[in-house]
Amino acid sequence: PRATQDGCCYTGPPMLRPVLGLVLLGAATVSCGTIPPYSQVRQQDLVGKNAIKLRGSLWSSMNVRSEDATFPKSDDVDYEVDRFSTYGIEFERLIGNQFTVGFSYDTRDIQLDGTHSPIQGEQISLGLRRYFGNRALTAFVLGQLIYHQSLDFPGELGLDLRESDDFLGIGLGGGANLAITEHFSIESYLTYEISPDVDTFKRRIDGPDAPVDLRFAFSGLIAYVGIGFHF
Repeated sequence: PRATQDGCCYTGPPMLRPVLGLVLLGAATVSCGTIPPYSQVRQQDLVGKNAIKLRGSLWSSMNVRSEDATFPKSDDVDYEVDRFSTYGIEFERLIGNQFTVGFSYDTRDIQLDGTHSPIQGEQISLGLRRYFGNRALTAFVLGQLIYHQSLDFPGELGLDLRESDDFLGIGLGGGANLAITEHFSIESYLTYEISPDVDTFKRRIDGPDAPVDLRFAFSGLIAYVGIGFHF
């Protein structure tokens, strides 16, 4: 059986249509049926139980907010993000019938309005995917636990060469994977990532025992595109 997407459409910003188009091919809404619809794209098996994937961000709506940890009643500050980029490599392994587990490493830059250098950090993720269908174009949903290593902040906007401790985040999303050959695939997907309560310090100025004075929160949608080698 194949679910159809009759009557479904997307009328959002044009830049998101290619990404969300792939997602909608793999994940139908209530009015269009249930996840998963089986794709009508040709059948194409991927060999082996392992994959190495390279990915990068295509678009994001990342929000950055800070609160004053020393004066809790003061207003929160929302920063405008001029540019967001992230690049990573992932090892994925099949662990059951259409379930995979993945380990990934990413670098991330967040350019805030009015700054000359971005907030920079590295992260390691542990993720679980559930694939649907048995055709070349296959939908999937995913969940991730994200371990962020210390962020380095620029010295503008009063951030004063700030840094953070390591912290945790989570990501939830879905998308579609297209098998090109039995060894290679491409994929596109959206995740909503959130990392609340990121404690930061003026450690480079006040030393290793600097107190927490600003607490940041990062959240938003990120669109990824990637290519995988399967073996």
